[in-house]
Amino acid sequence: MAAIYDQLASIYDAWSQADPADSDSVEFYKKLGQSEQGIIVELGVGTGRIALELAVSGKNIIGIDISDNMLGICQDKARELGVSDRIHLITNDIREFDLPEPADLIYLPFRTVGHLLNQNDRLKLFRSVYRNLNVGGRFVFDHYMFSEHWAKSNERKQRLMCVIPCENKKFIYVHDIYLYDYENQIMDCRIIVENVDEVGLVTLKRYIAFSFSWVTIAQIQELINEVGFEVDDMLGEFNGNKWTEQSENQIWVLRKTKK
Repeated sequence: MAAIYDQLASIYDAWSQADPADSDSVEFYKKLGQSEQGIIVELGVGTGRIALELAVSGKNIIGIDISDNMLGICQDKARELGVSDRIHLITNDIREFDLPEPADLIYLPFRTVGHLLNQNDRLKLFRSVYRNLNVGGRFVFDHYMFSEHWAKSNERKQRLMCVIPCENKKFIYVHDIYLYDYENQIMDCRIIVENVDEVGLVTLKRYIAFSFSWVTIAQIQELINEVGFEVDDMLGEFNGNKWTEQSENQIWVLRKTKK
């Protein structure tokens, strides 16, 4: 996964902002972090879209990511914003990490749990988070509610995600294509990145591919029971609405209540 996001780093912000859930998700985690008085950790911090806003608001935050290129962009942004002293970045796999001291809030935003393709890897994540939380600390993460209807309607279709303006009237076009393995709950994502010159000719075309999983409520509940978390809340939307069977998202607020 490090190699994938090293390739995506330069286009990541524009690509992710094309997702309809992006702005609501970012706002949700910003409010979550701003309300926390203790140690805050963002897993999958990437280019720092959430963490840097928290740092600007005065919070100290630890960010963990597996991609050096993504963290490099985050560090450059922190320097430009004058908050390098409030954000500590660590290159690490989120399945196996250890903090210098326990945290009070660990969050994993923007469906990043989907990069863990099986229950064993997700269990490693949950155990690492639990181990690194103070008693009373929270673990907050989200994922979408998988829609087979949406998947079958959009499978194998090339979707234009964003157009990135460059110098000298040049552009970068980013497209996604999704392929589904319904039995194993795996989506194979093919990202097509095209550099287009000022007269409309494609001067460079590259493909970036990765696999992504969707998880069910029952699978998350299994992990909660295995590790020992308590469910503080379960939301269905980033505006704070409770989860229902019609919800498009599953947003979990878990708490460590004992050692």
